[in-house]
Amino acid sequence: VLKNKISSGIHGAMRSFSAINIALILLIATSTILGQTYEISGTIKDDAGKKVPNARITLYNKKLFLLRTERAKGNGKFKLRKVPPAKYTLNMYGPGGYALSMEVDLSSSAKTNLAPFLPGINAPQLTVKSEQDKIIITWDPMDTAAEYIVYKNNKEIKRTTKPNYEEIVPGGKSYGYNVVAIKNDGEKSARSLTEYGKALLGSPKKIKAKARQNTVTISWDPIENASGYNIYRDDDLINSTTETEYTDYKLKYNEDYSYSVVSTDHHQQEGPKSNSQSIKTHQEIKKVKKIKAEAGESVVGLKWVKHELAVKYRIYQNGTLIDSVKTITYAAKTDPGSENCFTVSAVDKHGAEGPQSVPACDKAQYPPPEKITLVLGEKYTDDMNSITITWEPIDGPGSYNIYRDGKTLTNSKKTTYVDKDLDYGTQYAYEISSLSDDGLEGPLSEPAKEKTPSIYKINGQLINEKGQQKIEEAKIFLYTADNVLWEEYTAGSKGKFTFENRIIAGKYMIKAFGNGHGNNGEYAGNGGINVTVKNKDENVKIKLSTDGLRPKMAAKRGVQRVLVKWKALPHAESYSVYKNDKSIAEKIKDTKYIDNVAPGKFYEYHVRAWDLYDLEGPESNKQKQKASYQFPTLKPSVKMGTLKTEGSGRIVTLEWVAIPNVEKYALYRDSVMISKQAEIIYVDSLKWGTEYKYNINSIDPDNDEGAMSEDIVVNTHPEVLIPEFVAQGNVNAIDLTWTDLAPVATYYKLFRNGNYLGDFDKPSFSDNVAPGKEYC
Repeated sequence: VLKNKISSGIHGAMRSFSAINIALILLIATSTILGQTYEISGTIKDDAGKKVPNARITLYNKKLFLLRTERAKGNGKFKLRKVPPAKYTLNMYGPGGYALSMEVDLSSSAKTNLAPFLPGINAPQLTVKSEQDKIIITWDPMDTAAEYIVYKNNKEIKRTTKPNYEEIVPGGKSYGYNVVAIKNDGEKSARSLTEYGKALLGSPKKIKAKARQNTVTISWDPIENASGYNIYRDDDLINSTTETEYTDYKLKYNEDYSYSVVSTDHHQQEGPKSNSQSIKTHQEIKKVKKIKAEAGESVVGLKWVKHELAVKYRIYQNGTLIDSVKTITYAAKTDPGSENCFTVSAVDKHGAEGPQSVPACDKAQYPPPEKITLVLGEKYTDDMNSITITWEPIDGPGSYNIYRDGKTLTNSKKTTYVDKDLDYGTQYAYEISSLSDDGLEGPLSEPAKEKTPSIYKINGQLINEKGQQKIEEAKIFLYTADNVLWEEYTAGSKGKFTFENRIIAGKYMIKAFGNGHGNNGEYAGNGGINVTVKNKDENVKIKLSTDGLRPKMAAKRGVQRVLVKWKALPHAESYSVYKNDKSIAEKIKDTKYIDNVAPGKFYEYHVRAWDLYDLEGPESNKQKQKASYQFPTLKPSVKMGTLKTEGSGRIVTLEWVAIPNVEKYALYRDSVMISKQAEIIYVDSLKWGTEYKYNINSIDPDNDEGAMSEDIVVNTHPEVLIPEFVAQGNVNAIDLTWTDLAPVATYYKLFRNGNYLGDFDKPSFSDNVAPGKEYC
């Protein structure tokens, strides 16, 4: 239609207009792609499937920078718009102790219709606030909490009874915080989700400004942990540097300027502006006018017009400074017949020198540095994506311009510069030029090139002891070869994990901790697995083991109770005891538990350990045991006061009172059973002068023995020996003597012709009898 209605000239103009429109459309489309953002949305529910109203949401990038804090709606729905493509950590908190942390990948697409289920972990819910040189952590108090433990980067730093903690730290560095509540009974709550914070950098202090002609050099005191500084002139950003000095060139002469400096941290976030420093550039020193030269014999007389700003003048011969004077005349000695060119410049009260007069020789430029050295930052530090540039100094120049990839990076008066926060896996080329005091720039040096480390991924899969890719939950930690914790990841039920934050080529160790499994050498057998990253992503499989995670348990029978004991595990924070697969003691600190139960019935017991990540370990060995009936109290008595031949001193009678519902008893002497009987008396014939230990227990209806009584110690009497007896006839008497058996014997019984004669306490007796008759 247009072709039919417009002239060919107009048609051509329209073609030009269409071409411009197409170019603009392409530019807009490209800009849209480069500025691509995505959305994170969904509905938050608790572990019972109910919608969680007004949940608090925090969103962190992989540099631990808090991008967003939002609130879900009353119906649990949330939406985070215009989120740049990247990988993020999303923390969600609901009322009543519900919380969840999850990883969200927005590298290539939006994540909508998410349906996270928040478990009721009943842990403190942290809010982190950043102030200058201070981090403030707060949480809602827990009714049952006696105190709280605050962790920073997985290390305990404070115990407090208040629901808040303030820490004075240098700005510009991120820290991860967790809190665990200790309840009134000493039990620990679950560990809170990790929230990250950093103190804000302070404003640079002691701003100094110094003018020289139409340049201004500003300097300031360094700020700890600052990655760099932004320089503002009259509230406009003019440049950035990592040093504490900057020179602003080519300003207007005799002009007022105001400068301020702002520190930037590792997230490129600015701190507060410094106090402004005002300064005025100097008046412009113009060329000395009307210089005249009159040759004489080996001398040239010079004369010029007085300069209004000059306090002295500098004289140059063939571009070389030969002298300075305060007058407006000078006599220069020269070689006869030589051709010389003289120029004069004015020097003002600030010591600044103006341009040389006419005629003037071309001023030589300063050469660039010849040797430039590039050194990468130390591995596994925040500086490993930085490059330190050093060069050999050149005599004369006031400063140096540094170029990166053909673009001005900064200006420096030093011979070292640190270029920070560079992209990983990128080669950079640096060139340096020398500048005179008045800003005249020389040629560029030969380029020096260096490549920052490439970063890779470590993708992993956890496998349980049954060979299944299935776990309950696991914490995976990545350590460098120097045992520095580099990254951590929380794996879900499928057991998959990815490490991708600044993973450079090198050697690493991965340790995994999970509900019922682990691979940490401290208590799981194999010391983690070693991974070497070379020039590609690595994929690993980690076989989880229960070695070292199962307590060794024994159940011991007691009177109307069962004592469950186990050996402590190095990693365990607490233990739970189970009876017939049901928990009867939750997270106790002790390594024993007494279960009071009725006697005669078997129960099966086992124990599980809880680690510092609030993950429960695998089951211990299982053992069936039952409580026993009360054992009787033994009442022993030793037969005494009769003849040795009747067992006096070595026969022990044991008696006891019957126990209700017990029909039999097991009697032990010196740990050996001597009787299993229903009677409640036992007579034991023993050796003289010996100590014996007796125990007794009750036998239940299953004919199983119960708990043993305490030791009852019985000592039999020493054996009374037969004395050696001598009878000697005397006048009207028989003299009797025998062996003194004291202290065993306390008295002796004497018999004459078989008849009892009497008791004697001494080993002798004279029996008055009729003579001539034999006595026995």
